[in-house]
Amino acid sequence: MPDVKQRIIDTVKQSPLAVLSTIDADGRPAARYVTAHIADDLTIRFATFAGSRKVAHIARHPDVHLICGVGSLHTAAGWVQVSGTAEVLTSGEDRRVFWRDAFHAYFQSPDDPNYALVVITPRAIELFNEKSRRPEVWTP
Repeated sequence: MPDVKQRIIDTVKQSPLAVLSTIDADGRPAARYVTAHIADDLTIRFATFAGSRKVAHIARHPDVHLICGVGSLHTAAGWVQVSGTAEVLTSGEDRRVFWRDAFHAYFQSPDDPNYALVVITPRAIELFNEKSRRPEVWTP
């Protein structure tokens, strides 16, 4: 069986639709869907609008929580919960490297000032499956 790190990567790649939770200006939780892309080092990235509420929330309070891996309750085999610190990139090479052709539906180019890249560095990731009662926990 692959190690926990590889199973986390496989779970996110299999079902990248995720729920990102941030803290708003009033200290209340806010959640929304994002499309998570996970790297071999377990950092998670997604594109968003530079002027979005989530970007403002992250600027004030970079601690975030992300849940990913379930596209349907009927086919759910596993999921992850990520606690981490988010950073918003609005310029630089990382945005160009992350650029996808599909982003043309939202942004003009990798240099579009409305295009932001959010990078989550995990503090801990919990991997669940439908049979386990306790998660496997990965920490850096």
